[in-house]
Amino acid sequence: MTTIKFSEALDLSEAQLDTERRQINGVVLIRAGMSANKRAYSEAVLQKSASVFEGARAYDNHSQGSRSIRDITGWYTSTRYENGALRADRHFTANQAGNDAWAIAEAIVGGKAPRSLA
Repeated sequence: MTTIKFSEALDLSEAQLDTERRQINGVVLIRAGMSANKRAYSEAVLQKSASVFEGARAYDNHSQGSRSIRDITGWYTSTRYENGALRADRHFTANQAGNDAWAIAEAIVGGKAPRSLA
């Protein structure tokens, strides 16, 4: 099995914070069209790829090479294509990396930090 690393900036502008479950619902993974990383994503490709992201791990950075479990900040569920974007619910682990990522995401989604912070 081949593992492909994927990195795009998450869009939290339309996401909903669920502090009880420690997750953010409706995170935009990818929008159809040209991304900030200069990659083009068609609606058809995004519609077909939702299942690929189900259960995918989220990391604290986009480093290359082997990864440590200490770098895992969470995972994605309920991946779906809606309104021109691939969306998912973002869960956070209880390890240090997950706690750090949760604190930043909570501040951004809660309007206490600028969206550009992370």
